[in-house]
Amino acid sequence: MRFITTVIFAFIYALSWSAEPYRRCANNPISSAMGSIVLCSPHYENPAVSTTAERRTVNLSYHNEYCEGKLGEWNTSLLLPTYWASHITRFSHFGFEDYRQFALGYGLGKRISEHWSLGTYLRYQSLYFTGCERETASIFNDTGIFYEKGNKYQIGVLFRNLASARLTQCEEATTNESRSIVVSSAIKFLDNARWLVEGEENDQKAWELRNGFEFIYERMTLRCGFRMLPIVPSLGCGFDLKWFRFDVSSFYHNQLGYSLAVGLSSNF
Repeated sequence: MRFITTVIFAFIYALSWSAEPYRRCANNPISSAMGSIVLCSPHYENPAVSTTAERRTVNLSYHNEYCEGKLGEWNTSLLLPTYWASHITRFSHFGFEDYRQFALGYGLGKRISEHWSLGTYLRYQSLYFTGCERETASIFNDTGIFYEKGNKYQIGVLFRNLASARLTQCEEATTNESRSIVVSSAIKFLDNARWLVEGEENDQKAWELRNGFEFIYERMTLRCGFRMLPIVPSLGCGFDLKWFRFDVSSFYHNQLGYSLAVGLSSNF
């Protein structure tokens, strides 16, 4: 019975990626609300973007796939900006007892000029499911470039899995993450509003476009967006409560249903 349950949940998880194979989502409430755009991730998935932060920040988020408790993912990150570079530590866990994925990583973001920044991130990841003799463990490297002009225009390029190495292998685990390129842009067309567009290419096998909007009114932030194809609409909001920030979002897949993400962050 346990093995059957594992197979069912692994199938649902794989089906949810069928339109965009091998893709790694930005599973946090801010990105999810704006079409899963990587550029605005509070976990700084493009490590070069971390140079925009001036204060130490801790983030915690939970993402639930299609309102199924066993398809939940936890993400936490710590950002420590210094005079030399910004340091990022991230941890994530997806799944349940019989199917789980764990990742731990460290990254650096460095400003190289007034407008340009570079960043690199090293991620250790393991995968285990019932029937596997041992965990599959790998190391991946993500490298990012970021350009910002006057806080009005932003451009980011992220090379995911630019380099990788397999540490251990389970024969039953045959899927590997592909290399991908994420190109992002953001325009701040009002003092309290911005528009983001992003495209991702995966090994020339799959393409995805993302679109998002963000509007800030006093201590509340409203967000909406979509990604395609297929078209997956999303929306969310955030509240700045002085000591911490609370964000929530949801998106809808026409075959699999709703997903929910919540998050907390604090500067210190």
